[in-house]
Amino acid sequence: MTQRRKPRKYTDEFREEAVKLVTEQGYTITEAAKSLGITTKLLYNWKDKFAKQASGEALSKDERAEKGKQAFADGT
Repeated sequence: MTQRRKPRKYTDEFREEAVKLVTEQGYTITEAAKSLGITTKLLYNWKDKFAKQASGEALSKDERAEKGKQAFADGT
């Protein structure tokens, strides 16, 4: 039987630098992902996440936690 791989953990700094390869240094998603040994899907997700954060659309971890606490307190 084959074992499942454990998901790799990437630091926020690694993710940010990976996105910068595409947004600031002109690499394509495919080139950057291949050079970093990650999937293009992962890099697309990170790029979208950072774009949302930059535009203010995404909630921070603290904001999500606070929203969850409020929902729990309200019973929703």
